[in-house]
Amino acid sequence: MRTYLSQCIAGLQDVALRALQADLESVDPVRVEDGMIVYRTSEPAAKVRTLPYLNNSFLVLHTVAGKQAQTADAALGAIVRHRGLDAALRATRAGRERTFRLFISSENELVSGPPQGVSQLRTLVQNATGLRFHAAHADAEYWVMRRRSGSAFFLKRITRRGRTEKDLAQGELRPELAHLLCRLSEPAAGDVFLDPFAGSGAIPFARLRYPYNLGYAFDQDPAAVAAMKERKKSLPAAEKARAEKLIIRQADALAIEKIDDGFVDKVVTDPPWGLYRELPDADAFYHAALRELARVTKPGGIIVLLTAQDEAADAAVSALGARVRLEESHRLLVSGKKARVFRLRRTDAEND
Repeated sequence: MRTYLSQCIAGLQDVALRALQADLESVDPVRVEDGMIVYRTSEPAAKVRTLPYLNNSFLVLHTVAGKQAQTADAALGAIVRHRGLDAALRATRAGRERTFRLFISSENELVSGPPQGVSQLRTLVQNATGLRFHAAHADAEYWVMRRRSGSAFFLKRITRRGRTEKDLAQGELRPELAHLLCRLSEPAAGDVFLDPFAGSGAIPFARLRYPYNLGYAFDQDPAAVAAMKERKKSLPAAEKARAEKLIIRQADALAIEKIDDGFVDKVVTDPPWGLYRELPDADAFYHAALRELARVTKPGGIIVLLTAQDEAADAAVSALGARVRLEESHRLLVSGKKARVFRLRRTDAEND
């Protein structure tokens, strides 16, 4: 069994943990905090590295707590004094690695740390692994990470972050968030899924990762639809095969004429928040949107909705009455904006 620390979207750590337990063998949670899961599993790092809903993942080499973790400096000192560090470090060496660098973070902020302690840890890593220190470009990264909760970890990073916020289009969701929203919908092979506010396509293209029967990605903006179609054409061969059953069209999400009542199994969507697209009457918009989503979703189907329009969405859910049941609600920050995820179950209640 190895111990890993994985970072995820803060507020959705419970969803990420459920996904981990479904995807990996024998996941034993050690600690779950806002945006972080520490867990044991027999799975190799190569398997953990492939999970698309995690931001960053690390091998845990040592953990400190209590007074030893009150400050980053104290945590660094405790790690340097740990007698088992050499063996833990030797076990992390990968064949192609030649260089390493060292990071120290405290409460999600990078800090410099005391020079003597940093120098000692750098020497320990170098002697145990045979790697050379290189501050700018390195094959391996070792981290001292202190959390606000009062625990600290010595880690080796096993993932490289892909796209950053700078790579995303305006209003585009991070891929990790799109994947967690899809996982919250309990994807299944027989699903007909729908994103009627697809925008840049973050959610429908994430959904392609999981088996499905038929998919719809709609948006009212013709430029967004054209961009999604181009993205579909440019997918790698394996992904392009999975995308064959994804239908991309221009459509009004408040009146989806091409989809019959109760045809859809899963809806996962991120409607306009009023930030990048004018939303003069949020209450009326969300009432109309939820009514239409409830119409096209079959009894037992799931609607996952992400929005910063918390009150408008709450009122719209209430207005549907017995037609939907709120099963889960998660609060999070998206690009610094307070947001909320709703998971609704369509019931078999009659339409009003």
